[in-house]
Amino acid sequence: MATVEDTLVDELYRTPEKAEIVHGRIVIMSPASDEHGQGSLEITVSLREYARRTGIGRAVGDNVGFLDES
Repeated sequence: MATVEDTLVDELYRTPEKAEIVHGRIVIMSPASDEHGQGSLEITVSLREYARRTGIGRAVGDNVGFLDES
């Protein structure tokens, strides 16, 4: 049986705009700026190189969604 959370996540996946679930509601978000994109890219590349060098962890870019399955 689908839960309210499952239904919200399904709705979020069908939302064409950038959006998040905030306090149980789908909220449309503004796109990130060029400056934000460049900064997040630099951080991600640095973290990826660290992960490769040490074998610890992994890096993903921004705008990646995660579901807390705990």
